[in-house]
Amino acid sequence: MALRADQSVRAVDGPVPLASLVHAFGVRPDLTVPVFTWKEDRIAVGLLRGIRRVGIAETLRVELDDGNSVVCTADSELVLRDGQPMKPAGLIAGVSLLPLYIHNDTYGYPVYKNIVLDPKAESTWKKVSWLVGEWKYGGPLPKGTVVRYLSKDRTNVHPDNLEVKLNARSPKRKMNYGISEVLGEAAELFEEAADLGERFQRIIDDNNHKVVGVTVMEPDEVFDLDVDGATVAVSGVFIRHVG
Repeated sequence: MALRADQSVRAVDGPVPLASLVHAFGVRPDLTVPVFTWKEDRIAVGLLRGIRRVGIAETLRVELDDGNSVVCTADSELVLRDGQPMKPAGLIAGVSLLPLYIHNDTYGYPVYKNIVLDPKAESTWKKVSWLVGEWKYGGPLPKGTVVRYLSKDRTNVHPDNLEVKLNARSPKRKMNYGISEVLGEAAELFEEAADLGERFQRIIDDNNHKVVGVTVMEPDEVFDLDVDGATVAVSGVFIRHVG
């Protein structure tokens, strides 16, 4: 797999253009960038450890219905909605790719849709900070764990800005609340959930990450990524890497 230099990789704290990463790794070869990956049938966090210039190669542009596109080499594999890989030449209009839905919630916290492959199961929205916390911890976080921000910037979910605190949440905390406080919190949560559901449903309905078309492009400079996950998120979808 190789991507054209004008593509952007989706790091956990925002999109990062490949061109800037090429420069960054040139200055700091030991640099690592936490990115979204699809690993073991779930969205996860992996490390981008380097970029290798492949050379000049023919590329294909995969256009998506949300206005984004992926420009990659013919041997690349994009991940379909059912988790199976497919090369760009095999994609036809209307085919759904595995999406990365991410947005800030009402309070400004980045959240993502935890996609599940089982059509009978429901995909749920989760905080990106929790996903990063699981990556830092090395697995699912135990009950009572709190992922705390080290700064006041709620949008900064870089691992350096998050702290995983085990056994930090008391299960009896609610018992000290009056009934009015508990009901007030519940009302706020329901209101937030309804607002998020409406906003995200609009996003999903309008931009379903379906293929619009595939176009053969002129030969261009392309780069390969070294990522420790099975795939890497680019333009809101997932693409396999050679690594």
